[in-house]
Amino acid sequence: MSPEATVSANTPRAPFVFDVSAEMLDYLPNALVVLALDGTVRAVNRAALKLLNFHTSAVIGRHFSYFLRSVEPPLLAGGFQKLLEQGSATFDIALRCGGEGFVQVEMNLAVIHDAKAQPSGVLVMSSEGDAEHFLVRRAAAQAADQVSRMIAYGSSNGNLWPKLFALCQELFETPGGWLLLHGSQGQQRIPFTFGLAQEHLHQPRGGVTIANCPCTELSGNAGEPCAANRLDCPWLVPAADSISLDPLPRHHAVAPIVSATGERVGDICLLAPAGRIFHRHELTLMDAITDQIGQALDRGEIHLPDRFGSLDRFSLLDRDHLAAELRLDKRNLELLYQLSQRLAATLEAQTVAEKALELVTAAFDNCFGEIYVAESDQEFLQLLAARNHPLHVVEKLPGQPYLRVGVGITGGSLAMRRPILIPNVDEDPRWVRIPDLDDHLNVRSAAAIPLIARDEVVGVLLLGSPQTDVFTHDYLPLLQSIAVPMALGLQNARLFAAERHRRQEAEMLRNATSAVTLDLRLEPILRLLLERLRQVVYFDSASVLLLEGRELYALAEVGLPWPDEVLGQRFPVDDSFFAYIQRERRAIFFADAQKLSGFFGWGGTSTTRGWMGVPLLQRGEVLGYITLDSLQVGSYGEREASVAQAFANQMAITIVNAQLLQDSQQAAFEQQEISAILRGLNGAVSLAEIHVAVATGLHHLIDPSAVEIALYQEDTQRVSAQRSYWTDRASDETISSADYTFDESAALPALLHGQSYISLDISTELDWPVERAWIEQGCRSRIALPLHNNERILGHIQLFWRDQLAPSQVIHFSLRQVTDGLAMAVGKLLLLQQTSRRADELQLLIELSARLRTTTGRASITHISLATCLDLFHADQGYVLVPAADGDALEVIAQIGKVPLASARRYGYSDSIAGRVFSSGVPHCSPNLFVDPLGHQPTLHNWAASGITFVSAIYAPLRAGDQIVGVLSLTNSASRRSFSSADLRLLNAIAEIVGGALHRAMILEGLEQRVQERTTDLAQANAQLLELDQMKSDFVANVSHELRTPLTNIKLYLDLLGGGQAERREHYMQVIRSETEHLRSLIESILDLTALDEKRGDRSADFAIVSLPEVLETLFNRFQQRAEAAHLHLAYLPAPQSLAVWGNRERLLQMATNLLSNAINYTRPGGKVELALEKNDQSEVGVVVRDTGIGIHPHEIAHIFERFYRSSRVKQSAMLGTGLGLAIVNEIVQAHGGRIAVESIPDQGTTFTVWFPSL
Repeated sequence: MSPEATVSANTPRAPFVFDVSAEMLDYLPNALVVLALDGTVRAVNRAALKLLNFHTSAVIGRHFSYFLRSVEPPLLAGGFQKLLEQGSATFDIALRCGGEGFVQVEMNLAVIHDAKAQPSGVLVMSSEGDAEHFLVRRAAAQAADQVSRMIAYGSSNGNLWPKLFALCQELFETPGGWLLLHGSQGQQRIPFTFGLAQEHLHQPRGGVTIANCPCTELSGNAGEPCAANRLDCPWLVPAADSISLDPLPRHHAVAPIVSATGERVGDICLLAPAGRIFHRHELTLMDAITDQIGQALDRGEIHLPDRFGSLDRFSLLDRDHLAAELRLDKRNLELLYQLSQRLAATLEAQTVAEKALELVTAAFDNCFGEIYVAESDQEFLQLLAARNHPLHVVEKLPGQPYLRVGVGITGGSLAMRRPILIPNVDEDPRWVRIPDLDDHLNVRSAAAIPLIARDEVVGVLLLGSPQTDVFTHDYLPLLQSIAVPMALGLQNARLFAAERHRRQEAEMLRNATSAVTLDLRLEPILRLLLERLRQVVYFDSASVLLLEGRELYALAEVGLPWPDEVLGQRFPVDDSFFAYIQRERRAIFFADAQKLSGFFGWGGTSTTRGWMGVPLLQRGEVLGYITLDSLQVGSYGEREASVAQAFANQMAITIVNAQLLQDSQQAAFEQQEISAILRGLNGAVSLAEIHVAVATGLHHLIDPSAVEIALYQEDTQRVSAQRSYWTDRASDETISSADYTFDESAALPALLHGQSYISLDISTELDWPVERAWIEQGCRSRIALPLHNNERILGHIQLFWRDQLAPSQVIHFSLRQVTDGLAMAVGKLLLLQQTSRRADELQLLIELSARLRTTTGRASITHISLATCLDLFHADQGYVLVPAADGDALEVIAQIGKVPLASARRYGYSDSIAGRVFSSGVPHCSPNLFVDPLGHQPTLHNWAASGITFVSAIYAPLRAGDQIVGVLSLTNSASRRSFSSADLRLLNAIAEIVGGALHRAMILEGLEQRVQERTTDLAQANAQLLELDQMKSDFVANVSHELRTPLTNIKLYLDLLGGGQAERREHYMQVIRSETEHLRSLIESILDLTALDEKRGDRSADFAIVSLPEVLETLFNRFQQRAEAAHLHLAYLPAPQSLAVWGNRERLLQMATNLLSNAINYTRPGGKVELALEKNDQSEVGVVVRDTGIGIHPHEIAHIFERFYRSSRVKQSAMLGTGLGLAIVNEIVQAHGGRIAVESIPDQGTTFTVWFPSL
């Protein structure tokens, strides 16, 4: 019967019929411990108790005895009477689980009996509750983390498996085990063992081998392989002839290694400890370990040992480049984390160096490592720590000639403050070869990295490797990162050592003399020391004077009749007894001072006889003097001088140590105040909170009269400041704000260049408005420091005092530390403000886009956009410009804002910023248009005339996809605020949205306009058709009328010719010929008009360059005889230069012919007709026909170009006409793009001037 079957937890009253031994206890899954009746421990399940963090039997006994006594009623009280009555009990205990706090675990107790059914003890078992499962998961996670770290820290395949099995031996107490691999063809092999001989495992035992052992076939729930105990393994059963001392056969557990695809590639097999099997918790830990190994195999981080036969899938896995980089980054980050964590907790320089070398050399495959330090006043480097060197080599390193600043790569790196990497020392002359050392070290690649902390070189790290190309520039970022925590750790250790040394000196001072009390004032200490001196060297009065430059300062006295004449006073050293003492550096004395001509007594000591002066010497330096006065002659001699000098030396030490203690107390106070300031800065979320934290702390620390913290607005060249004032140290704080420009303060030029600025006397800076205001506040001196954040100057802090203090009184480390913390807080605040502003801008863009999507019409879109921009940017004016209809310029289609607005409505593409932005698509920011050479000059002249001298502007192209549809512009003048690059970026984003909306509106408006224009065109075409129809009717009527008259006359005279008088026939024929000619002229004119009407749409098809002088000369020659026949004077006035037009020569000749013919026809004999050419200022060429004829009434001039119209005066004349001549002239002039001017006075003449565009 197995032990598990004997124990029944479901029947607590059924007694156990046997005793539970320690060996059998390990086979009970839930059993923890067996207690005797007195509460002592009889047997322990080690695996289960290790999980619950119990480690010794004594601890176990104390825990369970306490718990048994704490149960109500106490189970151990009365010899288990209550427990015997109950048979079992249940209670909860709280177990500490590391960082997770406490976990409740349920415990079950059961009475066990011996073979005689007598109670023999108590069996304590844990339940299967959630708490126990949590503990198991926690232990499994810890084991998995250990394996993961082994793999991540770069354990090679040669030492990884021994480390893994060593971990298994620690966790499971296993005496041995092996790694079993499964080949693709079913074959197995054991490439690694521990605690056992590999040949022993390959031997067949009882006919069973590794290949056919049933233990290799195992699976867990749902077919998932998991760790399991293998009992009575036939492969491990001892041979028949062996003698086993174990009560049970040696069992083992099999934990499978499974890949990501579910393939079982191998097993880790562990032998069970003697006399037990593995606890279920231990099996869970084994699964956690093999899971990590399987994941590492899948990622290529490790590979299994060399394989055999067809097991080629176990060959060295190719490592993906990206995976290698990620692993390297992970390793580097963990190295930096370990350095920062381990070094931060160490304050000894030697320990810091050793820990750092331990981590760094391990990261570089256990290379050689050395750390040297150099004191500022020493030339040679001092070895602080070495790693992976033989002892005899380490002993030879100090004092080597190459260990000097500036020599070799170590000293060179320290001197140049930069790393030196040598991939191959044989190829680099900087490597100083030391034969005796290089033979042992065999260095082939080296790196020297300076350790710099807070701009101080604290040492140098030297790494060496026996392999070449180890320390290449690929490792430079890592080495520089490693150097930072190392340098900080060494510097902190050095500061700690210095502080400790100071404290030790102070302690020694307190032990050496009882004069130094808690009163840190030097005056009472010196008075007490003088009283102590009086006990060994008598005096009537004494004083202590400290040396400050070339003067003595009286600090303490004892016994002076008039101490006020001495204390606080200063006395010259030159030409006195003190000058002699300072030269001799020993005590001098006089038996009778009254005999000295140069002696005078102070403070009522004029009757002094014996006198002695003793120097206060500290390391050969004179700190001051002690004067001793006696009323007795011969009071002082060599013995008294020797004793007084020894005491003076002790007093000098006391003075120095007291000052050091004061400095230490002051430093502690300053550090406390600085910590309070930095804590306030860390929690500040606004400039006001930052100002309060810094100003209040600095007021406590160095007592300034005023503090100013300011931020710079580079875009506007302005300073925004918060100020605090105090009238004295105990007064309340007054806070105010200020705003001024960069050019209003004397300190700004230096601060903007990152330099501090000190004013010992601000009254010398009255020419600056800001300094003038501080002087009015009573300030006399100040110090200003810039706030650096990386390479950027964010602002400044200024401290003011009402006294003219020396800068050395306030410039120390604390102020720089506060300034650095302030700069960091301001940088964080600006980043927070920038993030918030970006979020607000994004929300505004979303809202504007949504609003414009529902808006139609260009006017509404531009108004909404400009109103939004003016409100957002606090601008004075806003404009939207789009290309004009003619395409030659940009025109303003919308503007909004304060007056005066820009007066110009059109801006060229090349003479304005808006035009350049439209052409290039690049936004533009102008701090002041008046100094911007690209500004639109006419607009700037108009603004200047109205008194404006400053206008800042930003321009952004309105885009619709890849097309630019316009320009959005904002200006500022009244506020004198310049726009920033951030404003330009935001405006450009807004312009993208507005451009799309505006383009959409323009397309819609264009469609509507095209529809309207089409409608208008159709209406006009219809009206033109009606007009043409009416003109056709009128034309037909007129033509019918005009043709009927000559035809009627011809018919009449033809009849008279046939039946009339014979003598009148010649007259009849003349009339018929005249009417026939009139009819011909009428028909030709009608045909000319018809031809002109037909070519009205394309009259310029047959145009060419026409010389008007040639046309008029031809015309003049043609009509000269006709004019003479009519007794008229015809004159031609040619132009001084050759004039030409673009036209049809025949039509131009016909036009001039009609005009000249009319002038001759309607001018009386003796009159004058002129033909001339002119040119006006509009570059037009004019043909002039001027006569002295009958003229035209003014009211008829508007009708003379109508067809078939003849004026009243023409009708009264005897000349026949068709009424079509001037109509033909008008058609020809219009076809040539010209115009006609008519001037006429009845009975005086008429002038026709026809103007044509010249070439």
